[in-house]
Order: sequence, then structure tokens, then C-alpha cells
Amino acid sequence: MPTVNDPTRAKRIELILREVDTIPTPSPIALKLLSLASDDGAEVSEVVSLIESDPGMTARLLGLCRRSVTGLGSSVTTVNRAVVMLGMDAVRAMLLSVDIHEFMLARRDEELDGATDDAQDEVHIDRMGLWRHALAVACASERIVQTHAERFSDVKPDEAFVCGLLHDIGKIALDLMLPRSSWKAVQLAQRRGESLASIEKLLIGIDHTLVGKRLAERWNLPELIRDVIWLHGRLPRAIPDLPHKRMIGVVSAADEIARMMHVGVSGNGAMPMSLARIALTWGFEAEKLEQIAVSLHTRVSVRSGQLGMDQTPPTELLVQSLGVANRTLVQLNDRHRKRTQRQLQLETTLKSLQGFSAALMESPTPMDVMHRIAESGRAMFDGERVVGLLRVDDATAWSLALIDEDGRIRRTTHAAIGLDSAALHTDGRAVEELPGDVLRRIADALSLEDSDVKKLSPMVLHSNEHSGAVMLHAWRLDRERGAAIAAWRAAMSAALERERADRLFEDVTEMNREIVAAQARASEIESYARLGELSAGAAHEMNNPLAVISARAQLLRESMQPGPHRDAADTIVSSAKRLSDLVAGLHFVASPPAIKRKAVDLTDLLPRMIRKVRQARSEVGLETIPVRLMVRGPLPPAYLDGALFSVAVEELVLNAMEAPESHHVELHVQTDEEDDRLMVSVQDDGRGIPPEVLAHAVDPFFSSKDAGRRTGMGLAKVRRIVELHGGRFQLLPGADGRGAEARITLDAWRPEHLKQSTTTASAAA
Repeated sequence: MPTVNDPTRAKRIELILREVDTIPTPSPIALKLLSLASDDGAEVSEVVSLIESDPGMTARLLGLCRRSVTGLGSSVTTVNRAVVMLGMDAVRAMLLSVDIHEFMLARRDEELDGATDDAQDEVHIDRMGLWRHALAVACASERIVQTHAERFSDVKPDEAFVCGLLHDIGKIALDLMLPRSSWKAVQLAQRRGESLASIEKLLIGIDHTLVGKRLAERWNLPELIRDVIWLHGRLPRAIPDLPHKRMIGVVSAADEIARMMHVGVSGNGAMPMSLARIALTWGFEAEKLEQIAVSLHTRVSVRSGQLGMDQTPPTELLVQSLGVANRTLVQLNDRHRKRTQRQLQLETTLKSLQGFSAALMESPTPMDVMHRIAESGRAMFDGERVVGLLRVDDATAWSLALIDEDGRIRRTTHAAIGLDSAALHTDGRAVEELPGDVLRRIADALSLEDSDVKKLSPMVLHSNEHSGAVMLHAWRLDRERGAAIAAWRAAMSAALERERADRLFEDVTEMNREIVAAQARASEIESYARLGELSAGAAHEMNNPLAVISARAQLLRESMQPGPHRDAADTIVSSAKRLSDLVAGLHFVASPPAIKRKAVDLTDLLPRMIRKVRQARSEVGLETIPVRLMVRGPLPPAYLDGALFSVAVEELVLNAMEAPESHHVELHVQTDEEDDRLMVSVQDDGRGIPPEVLAHAVDPFFSSKDAGRRTGMGLAKVRRIVELHGGRFQLLPGADGRGAEARITLDAWRPEHLKQSTTTASAAA
């Protein structure tokens, strides 16, 4: 539908207004008489001379006088005597009535060529009914002025009659120019019970009042008549403060009375005002308006006879009006029935929307919203199964859900159905059908027959280049369901946007976590670099003195007898070794060696490592705790640096043995079934690790053991070895606060893993 500012609509209106110039005009004499209507200085001789210049009009006037009720018909033989006896205004009104009657019933020659009477009547408004309505408005306008003489002392009744007669001339003009559009406008106005002018604007872009004004300007009619044609039917507050505002009110009130009494056919579908409201709106007396309404049929019949037209008796006019009233009543009942049905539909829709809104109080997922839409639609329509289609955040595959007649999700799946979510709208309108190949893929994905899916219609709930939502349904959607569809679309769009925002937030959070981790790694690398420089210098400066101290202390020990002095020498030797090991461990953490991978059988390496640990503890007189090796499933060779990996696991086993109150150690080896990672974990059943210790357990030099037991570099070395293998080391508390678990996870431990890592790294570089 064109908008008010649509240039196409403006051009169409201008073409219609230009077409007005082609409409046949009344006789020049009639137009001259109309122009004299507003000239208070017009002389009787001027009017007589004008009428006598047209023999046809002279004969017509004398014939009208013979049919008049004055009783003077037989004595009037000249135009001058007719004007003197009847009055100039009455003569002018009589002649104009006949001329306008002929104009209103006339049709263009091209309309009549090759057309039957039935074909002519089929697409034209009821011209005779419209003439009778115009005559009724003219009679009522004349009587309003006569009965309210105190208000209209300066207004002539015959002048009001002419204005009422011409008030709907624009309807004839539209019917001459656009007969089908004009006829459709009348039919639609009657069906909807709306004003004809509003429907004309809707269908044609312009109404009969503006067309009538343009026609009156072309005919050079007085300004009074032009304003009445243009502004009649409007409420007082909508009419500018014009000199002729009172006459506009008279014709508007007369039009309401004529429509209320169903005299003729106006084509206006709106309900006429009551007499009380007419009186209140325009300031007339309701009792006088009632007298005018009651006598209107008689006046129209008499006036028709006076004008030499088919004189329909008042009783027959009344019967015709009753027939029109009955048809109007039938139309009103039909509109009432339809409005009642519409009201019931709206109530059902509102109730369904209330349930739909209540079900969405929390933050639902898009699929939850799809399910709620299906339930809401099921409450408004008969139970039919529907299919929901969802595409979220640039996903290639669509999520498909089959929702049965009971509102339950029967089946869900994901499938690439070849549907572009951005193509669900074309030129700003949602598509009304999906491509056949898309429907076949949907049917295949949900194990349905092609025919079951093809009979469903798509309702686009959301679409853009990132996401889309479509409901395939068999519902009968109408205008009353518009609020429900708008609510469904708003809820789905909100859910999809919320889902996209959540995913974006997750991505940003993960990115921030990675940035923090990268910053921590960068800081750690920098710290390790400085520590490497320090440890290299310390090793260079301290190893030689430590070697001398250790050698001299061993020589002294050999020369001494058992006793306190020899024990002191042993302490010097062990302390020098501890200091040397500390420097070596520090250097290892800061500048670890390059790993040398080769196939390693862990089922052979780990048992040997356990025996080595047990033997070493026995040699120094420490208690040996049982260590149980548990290998789950077949374990292929792992490509590792066997020596370094053995050092890492050995350190974990030693820590587990030395844990307070530890009596049993388990060493688990397995592969993750989901992503094929290699996991090695050491678990003890000791007292557990306090949170404050757990937070710093892998820091260099940190140790929760008594002074002098170990250097505090063990777990730091483990982490470095695991990182060299591209893995991850975790220290976790045990269940129920007892014990602890040290876990090594390796992603790349098979040859094919190493090739993939190399390829990915090369591509990234």
C-alpha cells in the first residue's frame, strides 16, 4: 500500500485530478445561473435574459411552472412572469435541479459503446440512488435553514438547496473516471461499515470531496458551493474558520438525516449520527430536526414531481427506505458476527500470549522458545505437528525439531539443509515457501515423508546473516494473529541475540583467560631467563669451591676414627652435595635440555623406576611404602624422552611416599577415550594438601616439609619436563580432603600427534 509521501501515489493523484478536466460539463446557461447564486447584486432582468437566451431552458421553466403547486401554472406564459411570481432564487434552484439531474444520470459515450445494461450496472455506483440521496440532502438543507431562520437570516433556503444538491458531485466524477475503483470503494465501505472517503483514500489515493472541489473549480462555481463540496461531513473542529462554515454544517447535518432515513444511496458505510448528536454537534434544535426527518420522504416525492421527474409516491419511497434499512441491518448483523468472532480470536490469542510470556520468564534458549511457540500456536489452532528450524551464530548445520500434536518434542537432530538464513527475507518480506531440495533434506533428517513436510508453510521468526529461525506449520494465520506472531518473533530474536551475546561473552572470557595465561607464561619465561643467567653464574662460581670442600671433607673423614668429628665431616659432604644439587636443579629449571623423543614402553619404564625408588630409599634407611602400578587397557609405545619422563614420575612417586600419613601410593596410566590423551597420575592416601600449600607447591624453592629434607625444586622440575613434552601438570586435592593427586596429561605422544602438531605450527607460522 503506498504511503502518504510515496511519489508514485502523488503522481497518480495528480493524473486523476487532471482527468477531471475531461468530464462533461452542465450547460453553460446552468453554470452561469450557479455563478449568479452568490451575486447579491444580480438583477431580475439579467436572470430573465439569461434564461430566454436558451429556448430549451425557457420551455423547461414554463413546464415546471405548470406542474408547481402555486396554482399559477396556467397563467405563467413568459420567463419574466415566472421569475416575478416564483422568485429568482426558486427559479434558479428549479432549473439547476433538472440540469444536475441530467448530469448525474448521464454517462460518457465510451462507457456505453458495446456495453449491455447489466454490464454497465455491474461496475458502477447506483446513480439514481445517489441522485435521490442528493435531492433528499437538498430538501433537508432547505428545511434546516427555514426552521432555524433566526440563525440563518442572511442565508437563502434556495441557496442551501443548491449546496445540498451538489454536495456529492465528486462521487459522480470518480465514477466517470474510475468506475471499477469507485464501485469497489463503495462495496468495501459497506462491508466494513466505514466512511466512503477513508476507503477511497485507501484504494484510490484520493477521496470524492477533493475531486468534487477540483470539478467545482473547473466549472467556476461560487466559493460557497466549492467549500461545501470539499468540507461537508467533517466535524466542526476539523473545519477551518471560513465564512461559509455555517452552510457546511447545514449540509453535513442534512446528509446525516438523509442517510439516517435511508433516502437514496450515498455509498457511505459509516453509521449515521442520531438526531440528538446532530443537534449537539451543529447547534440545531433536535425537535425541528425530527420534524424534518419525518417529512423528508414526502418532500422528496413532491420535489421530484415539481421538477418533472419520475414522481415516486412517499409511501413507495418509505418502503424503499425500509428495504435499504433492512439490508443495512443485515450488514450490521454480519459485521457484528464477524467482530464477535474476531473478538473471540483475539481473546484466545491474548490468553495464549499470556501463557507464552509466563513460560519465558527465565532466560530461555532458542530451542526452548521454539517449543513455547509451538505450544502457544497449539492453544490457538487445532493440534498439528510442526517442525522448528534453528541456526545459531554462523553455524553450518541447522538444528531441527519435530514437535508433535501434543506439544512434545518428538525428535531433534542437526543437519546441513542448504538453507541460507539471510535469504529468508526478500525485499523486506519473509519468504512464503522454502525450496523443494531444502524440504527434502528436512524430511530426510527427521525421517518424514516428503509430502508431510511439503504441506507445511514456513513462518519466518528471525533471519539475518548469522542466525535464523523458521516454524513449518499448517496453521491458518490471519490479521487477528498478528500480535501473536509479533510476540513470537520478538521472543525468538531476543533468544537468538542473547545466545549470540552469551557465546561472544564466552569467547571474550576465554580470550581474556588465554591472554592472562600468555602474559603469565611470558613473565615466567622472562623470570626463567634471568634465573638461567643467575644459575649459570652461580654454577660457575660455586661448583669448584663446593667440589674442593666436598673432596677435602671426604679426605678428613677417611683419616678420622668413628666419632663426633667424623660425623661432622659427613655432614659437610652431604651439605655440599645438597648445595651442588640445588644449583644443578635451579639450572635445569631455568635452562632445561632439549628433549629427545623415541618410542618408550611405559609398561617397562615405570616398573623399573618404581624399583629404583624403593631401592634408593632402602639404601638410606627410609621406609618404603607400597606403590601399585595400574595400567588401564592396552598401551602402545609413547614417543617421549624416556630419561626425563622417568625423572618426572620418580619425583612424583617420592613426594607421594613422603606425604604425611601416607601408607599407600597408586600410579595410574591410561589413555582418554574421547580425545586420545595420555594421562599419568600418582595418588597417595596421606593427610592431604592445605589450600595455601597447593597454591605454591610447584614454585621453585617452596617446600612444606621440615628443613633439610629436600631442596624444594622437585615439582618445579616436573612441570618443566611436562611442558617440554607439550603437556600439562596439575596438583589436585584428594577426595574428602584426604590424599592428593599429581596428574600429567600429554596431548602429543603418538607419532601421528607429533606430525599434526608440526603441521599446525607451520600453518600458524
